[in-house]
Amino acid sequence: MSTRARHGQAAARRLVVWLLFTTVVPASALAGLGWALVREDRARETERRRDAREHAATLAATALQRTLAELEDQLSSLSVGQPSPPGAPRAGVAIITFDRTGTSRRAGLPLPFYPATRSREVPRLAALDRADALEFRQRDQAGAIAVLGTVATSADPATRAAALVRLGRLESKQGHLTAALEAFDRLAGLDPAIVDGEPAGLLGTQARALALAAAGRDEEVRRIGSTLIADLDRGRWVLSQAQYTFAREQAVRWLDPRTTATSTTPDPESIALATAAEMLWAARQRGEAGVMSTRGRSTIWAHDLSVLALTRGAGEQLTVMLVSPRVLERLWRAPLAAAARPIDLVLTDAEGRTVVGRPRGGPDKQAVRTASVTNLPWTVHAIEPGPAPAGFAFAAGTAHARGDWRDDVRRGGGRLPDNAFAPAGDPREPAAIGLRLCRITRVQDAPHGHQAPFSVARARTRVVRREACRILRTARPRERQAAPA
Repeated sequence: MSTRARHGQAAARRLVVWLLFTTVVPASALAGLGWALVREDRARETERRRDAREHAATLAATALQRTLAELEDQLSSLSVGQPSPPGAPRAGVAIITFDRTGTSRRAGLPLPFYPATRSREVPRLAALDRADALEFRQRDQAGAIAVLGTVATSADPATRAAALVRLGRLESKQGHLTAALEAFDRLAGLDPAIVDGEPAGLLGTQARALALAAAGRDEEVRRIGSTLIADLDRGRWVLSQAQYTFAREQAVRWLDPRTTATSTTPDPESIALATAAEMLWAARQRGEAGVMSTRGRSTIWAHDLSVLALTRGAGEQLTVMLVSPRVLERLWRAPLAAAARPIDLVLTDAEGRTVVGRPRGGPDKQAVRTASVTNLPWTVHAIEPGPAPAGFAFAAGTAHARGDWRDDVRRGGGRLPDNAFAPAGDPREPAAIGLRLCRITRVQDAPHGHQAPFSVARARTRVVRREACRILRTARPRERQAAPA
């Protein structure tokens, strides 16, 4: 090869080297710089989202404190007999005053039943004794009707009500349906009066329905039953739980059997509030410190709902305000929706059960303000929207209550229910989650959502692993085959 050819090849090689140096190296540098910018942008976006969640959580906790302060101001005014402060949110809130013997006053949302109801004792009148003697001893029903007709014009509503109960019954026994219905209608009109511990309005309505049923007028009985159920559920009368249950079951039997199953379900929040009141009264009777305190703030799990109970005590009197999750949704969460968007706000109680809202994102996408930090009755979650990871319902601080098995597992023992890892999704997912947890040997290997209910103690991690493996072994074969590694 000639010298010129060798020089040409060397020049070509140098040209290639310079070309690579001037193109590939800058391109690599630009690619690296671009990737660094992308990573920085992602980090900034992640930080921005985290800051948004933290801001929303702080805003939500502050707004919730303000909402509870307004409710407590209202309760304080009512407990001393003053009118509610202007603008106080009262709709949907039940207020009950207890004294030494039971329920003495109610305000706000009427409840279907109350604890320890009481009635005014009616003095025994000689005229009523005379009517009873004529009816039962002398078998003189006409004479008894005449005496009761006179007593039924008494100025005292309770006395009139007692006479009308007897008068309507005697007229029915005599076969005088029109006169009996008239007496029962007059009795129902004396709504606030109490007869033998029962409201006169309720007794009159029930007696009228029974008289019509005896006469075979079933269509009218069905109408009365439907109206009576609505009155019972909206708390028209102050009844005990036993009175409410008996009256409602009786009214349901009067309905058309074809419509009974779909038309007789009471409002679960009203039942939850009434049940919470019963539990508070029972705690007061036991002398529990939290109920006996001058100022109290607690939550009660009743009828599968979390009820907020605010109390004010003075001497033997205790005034209670019961707030349902629906009221918290209206007073707290709904007004914050625009300011917090797109962050979702959720409240959970000390057992991890959802009170307000619905968690739809993983633990890594939420900011939390715990009850111990905020002095609120709940933990506040600000959650970035997104699909909930499989099994997130099992994480502490999220929605689906699984019962009291968590306490046993936290202590390092106990047995998980077979549906512990079951989300509300694909039926194959429980086996998939169980398989992943079955392979966990260290707590740091566990998904974050499954670390939350447990301490980092190795023994407690083994409980989760053991139970996950047991659940997996009981899964159907096709679920095990579908479970990813």
